[in-house]
Amino acid sequence: MSMNHKILFVDLDATLLSDDKTVSEENRAAIQKMLLAGHDIVLSTGRPVESGRAVARELELTQPGCYMIAFNGAVLYDCAADRVLLKRSLPIEVTQELFERAAKAGIYAQTYNNTEIITTRHTAELEYYRKKTGLSYKLSANVLDLLEEEPQKVLMIDLKIRGVSRGSARRIWNGKRENVPAFSPAESIWNTVRLMPAREPVCPVLRRC
Repeated sequence: MSMNHKILFVDLDATLLSDDKTVSEENRAAIQKMLLAGHDIVLSTGRPVESGRAVARELELTQPGCYMIAFNGAVLYDCAADRVLLKRSLPIEVTQELFERAAKAGIYAQTYNNTEIITTRHTAELEYYRKKTGLSYKLSANVLDLLEEEPQKVLMIDLKIRGVSRGSARRIWNGKRENVPAFSPAESIWNTVRLMPAREPVCPVLRRC
């Protein structure tokens, strides 16, 4: 590999994607220029593969040299070959414990199957996340009933809405208000938690190090 060969690792939300989840023409042109020069691009995101893949297709990142790191590093995906190169999962018993602890703490939690959000109830947190990622969802009192394999991620969200009560937050999702909520910084270990399994470096898989 040439010493001039480069790899661009780029985050999606609030980086490559603007607030309205679009990509500027300048960024589109820069990405295509980089690919034409023979360099690689890796989309790096906490999103599931399905959500990140939609962005990759929109940007025409389906040629050799286009990859994605999804689920905060639990999945390495080859956009050109449309296949997963590396996957690390959370044990089912850990997933169950996380949901139980979140329920006791009164905190919303969700996990994922291959294409959907899996959670126990419809909340403002779910609707906010769904609007940001475009993912569909399934509900069950026991999320394990909806999982066909070990998940890659459990996400816990505590929405903090400036001057708006939780009841008012639900009314926002009926179309009366937008862009008020945001993921809160962690005020305790359970307020906003992304728990991932231990994983190996991705470089050997990419064969670019």
